[in-house]
Amino acid sequence: AAVVLGTLRHMLKHIGTCDGRMEEGSLRCDLNVSVAPLHSKEPSISEGGPYQRYLPPGTGNRVEVKNLNSIRQVVLAAEYEAIRQSRCFAEGEPTKRQTRTFDMCTGKTFITREKEGAVDYRFLPEPDLPPVILSKAMLNGHTIGSFTREYLVELPERAVQKLIEDYHLSDDIAVVISSDPPAIAFYRESVATARKLTDMKIERAIANWLCNDLFALVKENSDDEHDATVLNSCVSPSQLGELVSLVEKGDLSTPIGKKILSILYTEQVGKSPSEIAKEHGFQVISDVNELEHLCRTVVLDPSNEKQLNQYKKGGKHIRKMEKFFIGKAMAASNGAAQPELLMEALQSVLGRL
Repeated sequence: AAVVLGTLRHMLKHIGTCDGRMEEGSLRCDLNVSVAPLHSKEPSISEGGPYQRYLPPGTGNRVEVKNLNSIRQVVLAAEYEAIRQSRCFAEGEPTKRQTRTFDMCTGKTFITREKEGAVDYRFLPEPDLPPVILSKAMLNGHTIGSFTREYLVELPERAVQKLIEDYHLSDDIAVVISSDPPAIAFYRESVATARKLTDMKIERAIANWLCNDLFALVKENSDDEHDATVLNSCVSPSQLGELVSLVEKGDLSTPIGKKILSILYTEQVGKSPSEIAKEHGFQVISDVNELEHLCRTVVLDPSNEKQLNQYKKGGKHIRKMEKFFIGKAMAASNGAAQPELLMEALQSVLGRL
């Protein structure tokens, strides 16, 4: 039930029909629960599988739990009702047709009224909502089927599939992007910007920066989960596309790129990543002599003597100590060292010791 409700809520948010704020009444759930024992003589797998169920006489009736305003309430109410109705069945007191309400404080459901028969489920016409009769003229000559096929907005499953097909993203990343519908257009625009700046395959890198870094900033700076959308992002698609292209081309290191993204979001909104990099002196250190001097300073630092001795022992210590020195050197450069060249410089320094 929770999965169905979550899927429906996501779809309604995706197509713009509803903001999905269940706690504010934008969407509510009426939950119907009934239980039945497994067949006492289970059929074999060859006879149709061991999970066939039936409703024997005396099992009872379904119970409706009204106006649940969160997915968690649906889970808790379903669990409570399943246990309660199972107990009723075991005691020989089949459940009646009832409407119940769920109390979040106690975690229990309480009866609000009983339903005597099917007439209690009837639907009454609403005088303020007259029927709408759709004609071909109203649908621009379309049938209802052709009209919906042409004008219905893209559903979540198709949006995910298109991201995978168009940009070769993984399923997980495509799902994360599509979970915030405005992020789909945001991502596409970011990629379009980056493609004008570099010939490199940059689609996955932009997706990772969007999902891991920009989404984190949006969430951190939002008042609640409903405001955590790229619609409220202070970083534009073109800014993200330019920033990632600079990092991928090696003009900026990844740590510096993350600093610039944070500055773009919180301090210097509206400026380009290139402008911020120039203003703050965020230039990548790629000079071999400068990098070797940096590594030599770190390696010969007396506070790192223990790690240097471990490196000299060789074996399993080499890779671990290389990572240690790289981390120290990168920190000493304030994240400005070009990672690949820094590793080469470190290995050169360590090889001469």
